[in-house]
Amino acid sequence: MKEYTSIDNSAFLKLVDEVFVNQNHFIITILGREPVESFKESCEKEGGVIKEHYELVKNMPLGKKISSKQELVNEIKLFQKYPVLHSKNINFKFHWDLYIWSSTIQLTYNSHFGQVKLAEDNTFQKILDVNENRNWLA
Repeated sequence: MKEYTSIDNSAFLKLVDEVFVNQNHFIITILGREPVESFKESCEKEGGVIKEHYELVKNMPLGKKISSKQELVNEIKLFQKYPVLHSKNINFKFHWDLYIWSSTIQLTYNSHFGQVKLAEDNTFQKILDVNENRNWLA
């Protein structure tokens, strides 16, 4: 597993382009430190929820299927606009991680902290690890 720290938004998009060469099928999901409904309830107590923030994550952590690299880039840019979701008075903050899966690669991205974790699975590794779960399934 490779880890990157202090990576900015444009560098992450470049990394995605390099890592997902010739791949057009992805699943993305957002996972936060707490459930999305809890985020909404906490925001209601702390000045109200910002509609754009809630709309962005309301169906997560359900995975979203992406069928082209351009669509993936558009989704990433949308999430990069809001590295931290918060209540209207900014007293409550919701930190999230973006997970991107393809058939052989898993990227975990935190825009706020500029951190990326990259796990790759290859055929040789699959043969050696027949009885082991992938890192992101363990």
